[in-house]
Amino acid sequence: MYQFDYSAGNFRKQWYRKHKLQEVIEEAWSFPESGSPVVNEFVPTTEVRKKLVANYIMYYLPDSSEKMIFVLRIVYGRRNVDEILRQLNV
Repeated sequence: MYQFDYSAGNFRKQWYRKHKLQEVIEEAWSFPESGSPVVNEFVPTTEVRKKLVANYIMYYLPDSSEKMIFVLRIVYGRRNVDEILRQLNV
Protein backbone atom coordinates (compact mmCIF):
# COMPACT_ATOMS: atom_id res chain seq x y z
CA MET A 1 0.00 0.00 0.00
CA TYR A 2 1.32 3.43 -0.89
CA GLN A 3 1.15 6.43 1.40
CA PHE A 4 1.11 9.84 -0.20
CA ASP A 5 2.33 13.17 1.06
CA TYR A 6 -0.31 15.47 -0.43
CA SER A 7 1.80 18.61 -0.63
CA ALA A 8 1.76 19.85 -4.24
CA GLY A 9 5.18 18.73 -5.50
CA ASN A 10 5.43 15.51 -3.49
CA PHE A 11 2.10 14.14 -4.66
CA ARG A 12 3.08 14.39 -8.34
CA LYS A 13 6.48 12.77 -7.72
CA GLN A 14 5.01 9.93 -5.69
CA TRP A 15 2.21 9.36 -8.21
CA TYR A 16 4.81 9.21 -11.02
CA ARG A 17 7.02 6.73 -9.11
CA LYS A 18 4.08 4.46 -8.32
CA HIS A 19 2.92 4.33 -11.94
CA LYS A 20 6.44 4.00 -13.30
CA LEU A 21 7.04 1.09 -10.93
CA GLN A 22 3.84 -0.58 -12.13
CA GLU A 23 4.95 -0.18 -15.75
CA VAL A 24 8.39 -1.64 -15.08
CA ILE A 25 6.99 -4.62 -13.15
CA GLU A 26 4.50 -5.35 -15.94
CA GLU A 27 7.27 -5.09 -18.54
CA ALA A 28 9.50 -7.46 -16.54
CA TRP A 29 6.60 -9.89 -16.18
CA SER A 30 5.81 -9.78 -19.91
CA PHE A 31 9.48 -9.93 -20.97
CA PRO A 32 11.41 -11.52 -18.07
CA GLU A 33 14.73 -11.48 -19.93
CA SER A 34 14.47 -7.74 -20.68
CA GLY A 35 16.32 -6.70 -17.54
CA SER A 36 20.11 -6.61 -17.38
CA PRO A 37 21.68 -9.66 -15.73
CA VAL A 38 23.29 -8.89 -12.38
CA VAL A 39 26.97 -9.79 -12.51
CA ASN A 40 28.38 -9.60 -9.01
CA GLU A 41 30.43 -11.88 -6.80
CA PHE A 42 27.76 -11.78 -4.06
CA VAL A 43 24.97 -13.12 -6.28
CA PRO A 44 25.48 -16.86 -6.78
CA THR A 45 22.93 -17.23 -9.57
CA THR A 46 23.10 -15.56 -12.96
CA GLU A 47 19.32 -15.44 -13.20
CA VAL A 48 18.88 -12.30 -11.07
CA ARG A 49 18.12 -9.29 -13.25
CA LYS A 50 17.71 -5.56 -12.70
CA LYS A 51 15.68 -2.72 -14.20
CA LEU A 52 15.76 1.00 -13.60
CA VAL A 53 12.70 2.71 -12.15
CA ALA A 54 13.31 6.47 -12.11
CA ASN A 55 16.15 6.87 -9.53
CA TYR A 56 15.70 3.33 -8.20
CA ILE A 57 16.90 -0.14 -9.18
CA MET A 58 14.54 -3.10 -9.06
CA TYR A 59 16.18 -6.51 -8.63
CA TYR A 60 14.06 -9.44 -9.67
CA LEU A 61 14.24 -13.17 -10.32
CA PRO A 62 12.26 -14.45 -13.32
CA ASP A 63 10.67 -17.89 -13.08
CA SER A 64 9.84 -18.82 -16.67
CA SER A 65 8.34 -22.20 -15.76
CA GLU A 66 5.69 -20.47 -13.63
CA LYS A 67 5.50 -17.37 -15.86
CA MET A 68 6.10 -15.01 -12.97
CA ILE A 69 8.79 -12.80 -11.48
CA PHE A 70 9.87 -12.35 -7.89
CA VAL A 71 10.77 -8.77 -7.00
CA LEU A 72 13.70 -9.19 -4.63
CA ARG A 73 14.37 -5.59 -3.76
CA ILE A 74 13.88 -2.01 -4.92
CA VAL A 75 16.62 0.36 -3.79
CA TYR A 76 17.67 3.93 -4.32
CA GLY A 77 20.22 3.99 -7.15
CA ARG A 78 22.96 5.78 -5.23
CA ARG A 79 23.22 3.26 -2.42
CA ASN A 80 26.12 0.84 -2.00
CA VAL A 81 25.15 -1.83 -4.55
CA ASP A 82 27.67 -4.43 -3.33
CA GLU A 83 26.25 -4.28 0.19
CA ILE A 84 22.68 -4.56 -1.10
CA LEU A 85 23.50 -7.56 -3.30
CA ARG A 86 25.31 -9.22 -0.40
CA GLN A 87 22.01 -9.12 1.55
CA LEU A 88 19.73 -10.52 -1.21
CA ASN A 89 19.93 -14.15 -0.02
CA VAL A 90 19.24 -15.83 -3.38
